[in-house]
Amino acid sequence: MPRIPYPEGAAELPAYQPGNIRTLNVERMLCYLPDNIRAELGTLGKTLLWRGALDPVYRELALVRVGHLCHSAYELHHHKAFARTVGISETQLEGLRTGDLSSAFTPSQRAVLAFTDDIVNNVRASDQTLEPLQKHLSNSEIMELMVVVGYYASLCRILETFGPEIDDFALAPTPR
Repeated sequence: MPRIPYPEGAAELPAYQPGNIRTLNVERMLCYLPDNIRAELGTLGKTLLWRGALDPVYRELALVRVGHLCHSAYELHHHKAFARTVGISETQLEGLRTGDLSSAFTPSQRAVLAFTDDIVNNVRASDQTLEPLQKHLSNSEIMELMVVVGYYASLCRILETFGPEIDDFALAPTPR
């Protein structure tokens, strides 16, 4: 049960993902925002998921880790499903949950995850996490990763504060 009720008319929203017949509960909750802000957030979210240049494995590793760091069951529900579709293993998903970023991850994946942890926990990435990441990702990819982490950390805060119910279905990413 959400901590505040969904706004009037929120159930009639179009579905977030093309071809999906359901509206996500987070979308319904976001109806409290003015239409223009909600549209911009939706466009950014869709772009990050389906049209970004960042490798989808890096994106989903970061998103699932953000979900764990922010204690967001709602976010984890959808992004663990996304993660599996891009090839992230159950061993890796467990490592994302526990914070054990050891041998289940490649050096580049560990750099992505260390950076993710750092900016979620400390806002500003330290030299100790930024410099190793620069060995694996371009500056453009690092900027996109930063936006992905920031966007979803913010969304997790909305989800955890207002408490929409976890959807009884999981989305699958649309192919690029």
